[in-house]
Amino acid sequence: MFLAQAESGQRDSGAKELANALGRAKKPGTDDERWTARVSDFLVGKTAFAALLVQADTAKDDHTRKGWLCEAWFYQGMLQTIAGQRAEAMDSFRKAIATGSKAFTEFQEAQRELKALEAAAK
Repeated sequence: MFLAQAESGQRDSGAKELANALGRAKKPGTDDERWTARVSDFLVGKTAFAALLVQADTAKDDHTRKGWLCEAWFYQGMLQTIAGQRAEAMDSFRKAIATGSKAFTEFQEAQRELKALEAAAK
């Protein structure tokens, strides 16, 4: 929901809604819950992208690590797209795809977004 609102020019409203939802959520206890909280913090500007990459490298196994890196690069690309940084976004989507994490939704979405940006650049 946050990304949809941000894309439609309602980033502040989306960030507030996401922050409220996180505030109502229980304190993260599992690695997956901590990861989701870190991604959410990144999306609303509370966590730097570099910190997100560091956390991805703490994943318990290679499959999860690659998936988290895919997610991180995808969300970075989406924020870059929203900010009008198309070349940077394309690079981020390529990095998400390069993880090979086909089981993650963000992998397919990165492919879709990259294709759309490439088509718009022509």
